[in-house]
Amino acid sequence: MSRDLARSQVTPIPKPEKSRKVIARPKTAKPKSTVPADESKAWYAAVMHKRQSLIWTGDEYDQIAAGDAVRSQGHHIVSRQECRKHGAPEWDARNGVPVTKRRHERHHSRVEPIHRSELPEEIFAFLTDYPRLWPYFTRTYPEATSANVAEGDFATKPEANR
Repeated sequence: MSRDLARSQVTPIPKPEKSRKVIARPKTAKPKSTVPADESKAWYAAVMHKRQSLIWTGDEYDQIAAGDAVRSQGHHIVSRQECRKHGAPEWDARNGVPVTKRRHERHHSRVEPIHRSELPEEIFAFLTDYPRLWPYFTRTYPEATSANVAEGDFATKPEANR
C-alpha cells in the first residue's frame, strides 16, 4: 500500500474540546448608597443657589456673559471620601461650589485645576473648622500664579457676576 493511500484511510482522532470552567459567584446586590437622598439633595440645592460663585473655563466666558444657559454641577471642594476620613461633614454647603460641566471635568482630569482664588470665601471657614483637611486642599487646589494667567489656565470672573 502506498503511503498516501494509508493516510487517507485513517480517521483522525478528534481533539477534545477545551472546557471552560465557569466560576459560580454568588449573586449579590450592589450596596445602596449610604447617603440619605434628602441630605444630598439639600446640599445640591444649597450649592447651586450660589450662582454668583459659578466657576467656568476661560472659553465659556462669552457664553455666560451673553446670558446663555450653561450646564452646571455641584462640586465638593474637599472630596466626600476625604471628609469621611477626617470626621468632617460630607454635606456641609460651605464645602461646595457650582461649576460648569466642562470645568468640572477639566478639574478632575487635572488639565485645568481650579485655583484657590476662584473659590468662595466660605470654604476657608469650613477648613478652619476642620484643619485636618488643609493638606488635601493645598495639594488639590494650586495658587494662581502669573504664569497660569499668562497661559490662559485661569478663568477670570466678570465683575457683573461677582
